[in-house]
Amino acid sequence: MRRIGPLMLATALIAGCDARPAPRGHEPAPAPAPEPGPNLLENPSFEDETNAAWFDFHERNPKQWGAMEISNERAHTGERSALLTLDSGASAERARVLGVVQEVTGVACPARLSGWYFVEGWERGAVKQYVQVVTIAHGGETPAGLANYQVAQTLAGVTSNPLPTLKNRRFEISGPAEPAQGQWVFFEVELASLFEDKWERVPGSGASLRVFFEVRYDDREPQAPPARARVWFDDLYLGPASRAPGGG
Repeated sequence: MRRIGPLMLATALIAGCDARPAPRGHEPAPAPAPEPGPNLLENPSFEDETNAAWFDFHERNPKQWGAMEISNERAHTGERSALLTLDSGASAERARVLGVVQEVTGVACPARLSGWYFVEGWERGAVKQYVQVVTIAHGGETPAGLANYQVAQTLAGVTSNPLPTLKNRRFEISGPAEPAQGQWVFFEVELASLFEDKWERVPGSGASLRVFFEVRYDDREPQAPPARARVWFDDLYLGPASRAPGGG
């Protein structure tokens, strides 16, 4: 039988102590929760007043589109947000759109699109007066006969598809019939799932995604009362669901 000397016995005892679990109160601290990101949208909180990343269609189509502005009147976080001022008096057209728009290229369609909006001064002048988010996929592979294909999720204002004859846009109707006013409202769109559900395809990295955050009206009758609203958007996000900010 092998004899265990004092030194070997001490070494074994020390090793045995090291192998025991750490006493309570000395467990490693849990890893911190990951910070939201990466956000594929540039200047998502509109704090950069130069506003190079965002554009609106007023310059391209002033007849139907109203202008956006960077506002320091209110913000969800920081000091600024995007302000869209809808007013039927500014146009004789039956449809009027105001939106803030950004295009993302070179990535497959992300899982989540989210942000915050704030409404005040809502005066309904059309049955189809609403707040929505639209994503247009163009380039890459598109459904047969279409130059692009789109998904839209309404956030407030309508309870049915406002543009049923539009062949390349498919709607997800959500939100209240009348928007909540005087408060910031969180929204989120499961974007990749929405494309899959509505088109049975998800845009890949070969497509460009153009994202619109809008307030608008359609099919307004000339004798209808004025259509007005002021809508702010802030803290917008486009990226993976696992890193997306929440609505708390």
